[in-house]
Order: sequence, then C-alpha cells, then structure tokens
Amino acid sequence: MSDLDELIVDLQNSTSQLITYIDEQNIEPALELIERRLVILERLNQQANDHSEYKKQLQSMAVKLLPLEYEFIAKIEQQKILLAEQLSKLNRASKAKKLYRKAAKE
Repeated sequence: MSDLDELIVDLQNSTSQLITYIDEQNIEPALELIERRLVILERLNQQANDHSEYKKQLQSMAVKLLPLEYEFIAKIEQQKILLAEQLSKLNRASKAKKLYRKAAKE
C-alpha cells in the first residue's frame, strides 16, 4: 500500500471515528482527532502538489468523504444546540436556587 493509500484510509477511518466521538459527546478525543485529520489533509495536499498523477484519486476521495464531512458538521451543530439548552436550564435552576435560599432566609 502506498503512502497515499495509507493517508486516504487513515482519513476515512478518522472521519468515521470522529462522528462516533461526537455522537458520544467525547470531546477530548474528538479534538485530538480533528488535529490529526488536519495533518493528514496537509499531507494529502502536499502529495497532490508533488505528484500530479494523484490529483484524480484525491478528488474522487474528496467526493466520497464530503457527505461524511456534512454529517460531521451537522452533528456538531446538534451538540452545540443541546449544550446551549443544558446551560440555559442550569442557569435557570441556579437562579431558582438563589431565590429559594433568599426566600428561606427571610
């Protein structure tokens, strides 16, 4: 297996794993994996620049990975919405607790 093939497989696997981490709300490994994916993408870009014969293969890979990237973005957006809702509920609960304690003291 060539270096290019290994990079492509690694990118595909890391993309799938990243979606799993996001589904599980496993943030730290997801952030590490995002950094790793960026390195892989930089190396793939360098391969395409160094070897023009790889460009078609890389374009084909990009087309295949695009739906996964959109799924990844959608899942992150969902997590952001859920987190905002949780923070809002926590804020309301904290305010209610303060009001209760204040009323109890009076």
